[in-house]
Amino acid sequence: MSVKSVNLLFTLLPLFLFQQSHGAKIFCSQAVSSGFSDPQSLRDFRLQGVNKPYREILELNNLEFVSEEVIDGDIKNGYRVFVRYKGLDISFMVSENRFFTSKSQQAIEGAIRAFEMTQNPKLIPSNATARTKFYPRSVLKKLPPAVQRWLARETQSLSREVDVKLTRGFAPIRNFQETAFKPETSGVFEMKAYWFGENVISMVLGAPSETQLPDRFKRIRNGKTEYLFPVHPESYEYYKDLILKNVGIETFIAAASASSRSLVVWKEGNESSPFIAKVSLDRQIGNIVRILDNEEVIKSMATDLMMANAKNEFTPDLLFIREVAGFMIKGKSQGGAILREFPPEMLESPNTHTPLFAFYGTSTAKQIPLLVKLILKSKKSTVDYVRLDIVRPLARAWVKLALKHFLVLEPHAQNAEVDVTSDHQLSGLLIFRDNGGFSFDVNARRKKGLLVPENNEVIGKSLDTIFSLSQHEKKYSDSLGKYLEGGFLSQIETKCIEWVEKGLLPGKPLEVGFIRETLLSEVEIAIFEITGNQVKLSRDYSNLNQVMTGLVTLELQKK
Repeated sequence: MSVKSVNLLFTLLPLFLFQQSHGAKIFCSQAVSSGFSDPQSLRDFRLQGVNKPYREILELNNLEFVSEEVIDGDIKNGYRVFVRYKGLDISFMVSENRFFTSKSQQAIEGAIRAFEMTQNPKLIPSNATARTKFYPRSVLKKLPPAVQRWLARETQSLSREVDVKLTRGFAPIRNFQETAFKPETSGVFEMKAYWFGENVISMVLGAPSETQLPDRFKRIRNGKTEYLFPVHPESYEYYKDLILKNVGIETFIAAASASSRSLVVWKEGNESSPFIAKVSLDRQIGNIVRILDNEEVIKSMATDLMMANAKNEFTPDLLFIREVAGFMIKGKSQGGAILREFPPEMLESPNTHTPLFAFYGTSTAKQIPLLVKLILKSKKSTVDYVRLDIVRPLARAWVKLALKHFLVLEPHAQNAEVDVTSDHQLSGLLIFRDNGGFSFDVNARRKKGLLVPENNEVIGKSLDTIFSLSQHEKKYSDSLGKYLEGGFLSQIETKCIEWVEKGLLPGKPLEVGFIRETLLSEVEIAIFEITGNQVKLSRDYSNLNQVMTGLVTLELQKK
């Protein structure tokens, strides 16, 4: 099945974690499906049981087991398990001891929510549009030009297409937001933020902010500390009990980036100082309801501590977006928010930070894709441009970060960006965002003499706990295969074949399989150039984790 046909299937059917039938008898779970009579019942839906072997969880919730398989051929990577709900096949991951995890829970709950909302449109939350004030898009012209250009690329060239085989069934194309708030609508709306006492909301900080952004969200009033907490209009019902405890309200203007919950935010009259608020969004997108959990808030701040203190390590061709403050609700495990800064390097640049999906994403059928313009401008063949200008710099950066900085990212088409000049050339700058997807090998950094900010505990958790080594060693194949190839490069191959056939690009099309072979070949070359070690990577990523872990060991043995 082609990527295009798989994506069409996802458009037509609510199969968020899709897998072909394994021949098991279809089973309809009465225990799980009962009680979905209104939006609140679906929002509150949780599987029964935690911290048990997954078979017990399935039995407890009357979910049918279909099959399991070892991930990437290595038991240490755990198992991918397939279950069935009302004819829908759902896959999730468990560790090598087959214990059910919070991510396993999210995968199943998300797929069930998505299925039920598709079958019963009345379950989709509504009314946010009716109670929200909207602004004309012309107000965006008051923002700094670099932010305007970036936001246009984020929303007007948005693509959520992925290779669902490589992403293991995850397809983010289904979005249960109200239309007015979806990124591609480019809506501009009012967003409320509420002041709460520190007995209600806590703030956790990363490294000191360059713009003092956190100071705008903290005040001392009557001798007591209070924090300003941003709430997405579509999450009002989720927070309605909390909002009753507010001690003040402020109004902001907001517009969604490519991520529905990462909003460009500013005060009217202060358009020169926008920032990004990553807020909890009480809507199903892809396979989960986009409520931020405390683990992500804590990890994002720990990552900022690491990145800001290690800034001098990185070469000028790499830029990382700072996340400088996070909020958590006292007594709750989720529902927080994160503040993200626009880097000065971006605001002062005449170029445009461009998410990777904008290479091929278009908002109209007549729009010429950016990658077509870049290839034609370069005078190179499609094959040479894709290899030399896209795959090679990404592969080299990936290896360099993994083996010299001991950092693994989630470089999918939304989190990774390039810098594009006004005359359609790449400047060579790579930009990465979303701290929640970063993973550091802090032990390796210490042994190599690289900075690890010691004695910094973030909400009672040490950096060693937050960046678990056992989890880090499993990240390489996800980073390269699931996110970089599955979430971005696979689409480059598909689109370039299509564009040559349509006559948009001259010459021969890419061959099917070109991207995988080129990516892994370029990684092998980069490993040799950067470390002096020659390796052979399996073309199914099955030995990538093992090879990269071994290379880290060799790097630590060097003086």
